[in-house]
Amino acid sequence: MNESQIPKPSENLPKLRNKKILENPFLASAVVPIAVVLTAIVIVMGLTKLLTIEKDYHNLVEEMSSKTFGNRWVAAFELSKVLANQKVPRDEIPWLVDNLKKIYIENQDPRTKNFIILALTSLPIEFLNNSLSFFETALEDSDAQVRFNALVAIGNYPSGTFKNYSSVLNNLNSNDLGLVQASIFVLAHHKIQAAVPKLRDLVNSKELSTKYAAATALIAFKDEACLPVLKEILTQDNLGEKFNSEQTQNLKLRVVDALRSYHWESLNSELKSVAENGTNLKLSTRAQEVLNFFKN
Repeated sequence: MNESQIPKPSENLPKLRNKKILENPFLASAVVPIAVVLTAIVIVMGLTKLLTIEKDYHNLVEEMSSKTFGNRWVAAFELSKVLANQKVPRDEIPWLVDNLKKIYIENQDPRTKNFIILALTSLPIEFLNNSLSFFETALEDSDAQVRFNALVAIGNYPSGTFKNYSSVLNNLNSNDLGLVQASIFVLAHHKIQAAVPKLRDLVNSKELSTKYAAATALIAFKDEACLPVLKEILTQDNLGEKFNSEQTQNLKLRVVDALRSYHWESLNSELKSVAENGTNLKLSTRAQEVLNFFKN
C-alpha cells in the first residue's frame, strides 16, 4: 500500500517514524502515513533554540516528570534523540524505561505520550523486551494517534514475539481506517492465526485500501481466500480512482515481495505474466527474481 492509501488517524498530533519497519513487506505501508519532519514541528512551535541545547538524559526525565514544566513533550522528543544516538549507558536503560512508563501513566498530553513511544522505539533491539508491556498498555489508550504509534512500535519486534493481540484484533472493527490497516499489518507480521477469519471478511470490504491490505496480509497465512483479490492486483493496471499509476505499481511490488517472503507459489502464473508483459521495469524484474527464487 502507498502512503496516500492508508488514512491518517483522526488526531492531528506529531507522528512517529521508525526506519526498521520499512524493511517489513506489510508494515512498510503502515509507517509512511505517520512520517513527518519532527524538526519542522519544533520550528513551528518556536522552540528551535531550546532544542539546540544538549541535555543529559537525567535532566530530560526530570523535566518530563515535573508538573510545572510546560513542554514535557519537547523533553520527550529530546530524549528520543539521546537514545537514538546511544548516549544512555546500557545499565541505565531499565531505570529509564521504568521512569518513562510512570510518566506515561501520569501524563494526559497525547504529544508527550507519542514522543515517549518514539523514545522507547529508539532503544537498541536487545532492550525492546523492556518496553513491550508498555506498548501493550499504549494499545488501550483513548487517543487514536497513541494507539497507532504503539502499533508501529510493536511492528519492530521479530515475527511471532508479540502474543497479547486482543487489542489489535479489536481495532479491526474501528471506524478509523488508519487503525484498521495498521492493525492488519501487525497481525500479519506476527502471524496471529486468530485474525484470519476477520481478515477474510475484510477482503470483501468496499474500502479498496482496506480490501487490498487484508488480501496482502493473508499471504502470511497462505490463505486461499485472498487469491482472487491478489490476482486482481497483479493483473489490472487500473485499481480504482484512489490509486494512481505509481501507487498501483507500489501495491503490486508489496504483493510480489510478500509472496517471496512467505514462499507462496500459488500465483506463479500471474508472476510470470508480470515478468514477461509488465510495462514497469522494476516490477517485472522483481517478479522474475521471485520466480527464480522459487526454482532454487
